[in-house]
Amino acid sequence: MKNLLVLFFVLPAAAGIAQDYDCLCVNDDCGDILSDFSIAGDQSEVCDGFEFFVVNNTVAPDIDQYIWYWGDGSFQVETSPVNVSHIYNIPDSLVCDDDKTTYQICLVIVRECGASEHSCHYTAKGVNVIHRPKAILDTDPQVCVNDPLTLTNASCNAETYTWDFGNGETATGPEPVYSYDTPGTYTVTLTVTNECGEDSTTKQIEVVGFPEAAFDLSLDPANGCEPVTATFEDLSNQWSNTCWSILPNDTTLWCFTDTLMNLCTDDISVLFKEPGLYDVTLTASNICGEVEESTTIEVLELPSLDLALPGVTCDEATICASDLIVASAGAISAYNWSCTGCDSSTGSGQSYCATFTQSGTMTLVAESPCGDLTETFDITIASTDPIVFGNNPTDICASAEPFFLEVSPPGGVCTGIGTAACAVSGNCEIDVSCLTPGNSYTVLYSAGSFDCPNEASFEFFVLEAEEVLIDDMILCEDSPSTALTVNQTGGVWSGQGITDTLNGLFDPTSVPPGEYEVTYQFTDANQCEVMGAGIVTVEAFPVIDLVDELDLCLSDVTIDLPAAALFSTNPLGGNSTWSGPGIVGPNGGFN
Repeated sequence: MKNLLVLFFVLPAAAGIAQDYDCLCVNDDCGDILSDFSIAGDQSEVCDGFEFFVVNNTVAPDIDQYIWYWGDGSFQVETSPVNVSHIYNIPDSLVCDDDKTTYQICLVIVRECGASEHSCHYTAKGVNVIHRPKAILDTDPQVCVNDPLTLTNASCNAETYTWDFGNGETATGPEPVYSYDTPGTYTVTLTVTNECGEDSTTKQIEVVGFPEAAFDLSLDPANGCEPVTATFEDLSNQWSNTCWSILPNDTTLWCFTDTLMNLCTDDISVLFKEPGLYDVTLTASNICGEVEESTTIEVLELPSLDLALPGVTCDEATICASDLIVASAGAISAYNWSCTGCDSSTGSGQSYCATFTQSGTMTLVAESPCGDLTETFDITIASTDPIVFGNNPTDICASAEPFFLEVSPPGGVCTGIGTAACAVSGNCEIDVSCLTPGNSYTVLYSAGSFDCPNEASFEFFVLEAEEVLIDDMILCEDSPSTALTVNQTGGVWSGQGITDTLNGLFDPTSVPPGEYEVTYQFTDANQCEVMGAGIVTVEAFPVIDLVDELDLCLSDVTIDLPAAALFSTNPLGGNSTWSGPGIVGPNGGFN
C-alpha cells in the first residue's frame, strides 16, 4: 500500500477580494457610485521598465475597496482613494516583437452595505507602453587588417546608434563602414537609445595581419642518412594558421615521432624511413590570405655491396674488383682496396687487382657520407697436399652421437657415397641415425676447389644397437614409490623423481604434480651406448566445487543436481558418484 501526499494552498486574502469583483463590475445595491482616475501628467504613453503614477480622482464617499487591475496579470487593492504607481516590464522574449504594447488599466470601486449587498463601478483607460531599446549585434570574429568590418545590426526599438570600436574611435548610424589599420583584439560596443532608455552589447573582434610562413629545420643525423628524423620548428607570425604537407603522401615512407602530432601541429618531428626526396611545405593562412614555404629533404641511402666472393682456387689466383663487385647501392664516393698474403696488386678503385700464390684476404672500404662500409673476405689457394685421415672409428654404433671426421688438410668437403649421403654433411660431420645398421658406408673427402680437386675415401661400418622402450606411467601424488618398466636390464635410470637409479624407483611424493621425463641408458652387446625416454605423469587430488545450499520446490520432478548445484571438478575428467536422501541414480538425479 502506498501513501498519498495531498498539499493544500491558501490564497492571500487580497487575492480573494479581487476575485469577487471583476473589471466590468457595475452594481447599485448600496446607491450610485462613480469611479474616476487619470495618469499623472495626462500621459497616454509610459516607458517599459519605468515607474509611472496614477491619480485616483474618485469623489464618491464611503468606498470600502479600490481595486486596480493593470492589464498585465497583476492587481492591487487599496482601502482609501490614494494615488498609486506601477511598472510595466516587457519580457526580453517579446521586447523586439513591436515598438509598444497597449494595456487597459481598470479601477473598480466597491461600497458594501450588507452581507451580500454592494455597489460597484469601474473605469477603464488604455495606456501605451513604449518598449525599451535592445542592442543586438553580430559580426565576424576575425577580420583582416584594413578590411571593412561586417556589422550586422539587428537591434530593435532604437532611435540612435553609437559605436565604440575599442581603439578610441567611434561612429554613429545603424551600420557604419569601418576598418582597423593595426592588428590586435578589439571590443566593439554598440549602444542604442530611445525615449525610454538605452542598451549596449559588445563583440570581441580579432584583427589579424597577413600570414607569413617560416620554419627552422634540423636533421638527425645531420648527414641525412637513412633513417632521418627531421624536426621542423614553426616560425610563422602570430596571425598565421599553419598546416604542413609532406610529399610523397605515403606514411609507409615516413611517420610522426609522436602519435599526438598531425599535419596541423605547429612544431613537428618526422621520421623518414626510406631514402629519397621529400617535399615539405608549410602553408600559413588566415582571413587575409595564404602563403607557403617549402624545402626538399634528401634522405641518403646507406651504402651496400653485393659481392661475388671467389671460391677455392688452385696454386695461384688473380682477383680483380670487376670480378667481385656484382652490384652496389647507396651514397658511395670511393672504393679503397687492400690485401694481405698477396704477392702483388695493381690499379685502384674498380680497376684494382691482386695476385695470390697462397691464401690471404682482401679488404674493400667503400667510403660514404653515411659511414664507410668495410668488407673483408678470405682468398683460399688450395694446395695439392695428400689427404690423411686421422684417428676415426671404423665401427660406429647406430646410437652414436654425430661426430666430425678427422682429416687433413682441413677445409675440404665431405660427401656421402650412395645411401651414405643422408649421414654426411659438407663440413664432414657424420650422423649415422639415418643409416641401416649392419652395413658399410663410404665418405668421399675432396680438398681444394673444383678446379683442382684432391680426393680420398673413408669407409665405416654401422653396428646395430638395441632399442630401449620405457612404459609411460600415471601415478597419484600420494602413490608409493613405484618401479618403472623397461625392455632392457643392466642400465641406469635418471630424471626428476627417480630415487633408485639402478632399480628405476619413482617417488611421486618427491615432486609436485606434473609430467616428468625419465631416461634409461645401458651398454648393449655391441658396446653401444643406448638411451630411451619415457613420461611419468603425477596427478593431483581432484577438487570438487559446488554451492553450499540449494532451495528447491516440493514437487515430483527429478532435477539434474550437478547442473543445479554448479558442480565441477579440477582437474576435469574422472568419475563421480552421487548418494544421499533424494538421490535418484549415481549420476545426480534428485527428486
